[in-house]
Amino acid sequence: MYQHFYKIYDRVTNQSKYPEWKKFTLEKAHDLGLTPKSVLDLACGTCSNSILYAQQGIKVTGVDQSKGMLGIAAEKFADQGLKAKLFNHSFYKMDFAQKSDLAICHDFSTNHILSSKLFVRFVRNVYEHLNAGGVFVFDIKPRGDWEKKFSQYSEFIKVDDRYSYRWQTDFDKEDDALIHLKFVLRVTGKDGRAKEHVENNTERIYGMEELCLIIAKSGFKLIKIYGNYGKSEPTEDSKFWVFVLQK
Repeated sequence: MYQHFYKIYDRVTNQSKYPEWKKFTLEKAHDLGLTPKSVLDLACGTCSNSILYAQQGIKVTGVDQSKGMLGIAAEKFADQGLKAKLFNHSFYKMDFAQKSDLAICHDFSTNHILSSKLFVRFVRNVYEHLNAGGVFVFDIKPRGDWEKKFSQYSEFIKVDDRYSYRWQTDFDKEDDALIHLKFVLRVTGKDGRAKEHVENNTERIYGMEELCLIIAKSGFKLIKIYGNYGKSEPTEDSKFWVFVLQK
């Protein structure tokens, strides 16, 4: 997964959102009586989220399927003299023993989970990797935001003289809960010739009722659902639904 997107990921994502997400997450943990000393970052990518926790002295464990993303994450930690345990694992098989106080899964990574059965397996796996009283905060993108997502990226966007990219998003013709995404990275060489790298993946939309049923099967207690990492109620027009769970 993301065999090419990782090359420009940090340059095309909004880095300013990560401190806001960390502030929200720690506030909710503190409200539940938890001052975390360790965090499990699921679908950690280049660890722009969890490196903020490491800077605060919180131990970081990161999990991601992209070796390229993890390579950049390792460089970030090394450059700042920080440490993290990084694992190239899937959501469903986290083959390590240590447990954390807090788990996070941000930026609608959970939309990559393609069935309720797999979602239950994922959340139960997180449950098993948290200490007693641990808190899990994850977000997911609802249908309303998917319907407008990436429409502005239909044409190539220039990153620099070497890289440009575009997205194409289509609903599945037989199951409109499934979304097919095509990412194209155009790389221009020194000779002026361009080569395109294509990555395809599928994501899934979940309804609120379905998600609540999934959580009910996980062992977690559902504390609250928020809209957009704020005080607003979750709606179909929310950019994110944010779930706060406790073990």
